[in-house]
Amino acid sequence: MAAAALEQSMLESKDKDTLLEMAKALGVKVTARQKKSEIIDKILDTTGPSSPVSAPAGNAQQAPMAAADPAPAPAPSAGSA
Repeated sequence: MAAAALEQSMLESKDKDTLLEMAKALGVKVTARQKKSEIIDKILDTTGPSSPVSAPAGNAQQAPMAAADPAPAPAPSAGSA
């Protein structure tokens, strides 16, 4: 399944039977008695929400690069030698 198919808004547009099938295909234990919102939550817990997780992960990856900027600062020590 594409990651976009697992976004919360996309899941909310699906009917309950489709969500049950998706959950079972993902190995999520759900029952027909559960509310649609509970099934969506379980699917998202298993797969992780695509959009919110992607954005912070991208920022977290940029943070080490920003931390790498101070690392070249010791390089001018060759100029002091």
